[in-house]
Amino acid sequence: MPGTDGTFWSNYVSHIKTEHPIISIFYENKIHPYGVIDRMYYLLYLLAGTFYLAHHTSLLNVRYEDYEDFIDMFRGGRLLFYVVVIFHI
Repeated sequence: MPGTDGTFWSNYVSHIKTEHPIISIFYENKIHPYGVIDRMYYLLYLLAGTFYLAHHTSLLNVRYEDYEDFIDMFRGGRLLFYVVVIFHI
């Protein structure tokens, strides 16, 4: 890998700096094809997907009537629409 001395730990640290969703924002490699903005969008995408799945798995043991309005917000992709409009993706 560029910028390493070829040892395992040097390559490992370089890999983490390049591939970790949060750390890679701060340690951007100039020759990597993705810039800081791309990495922030990717982090936003990961967080939105994680919260979406966590929300839907938490609803498995809840009655629908208790969260009817909240669940309706997720129908039809409205939440994704709001994210796209707010962040101009």
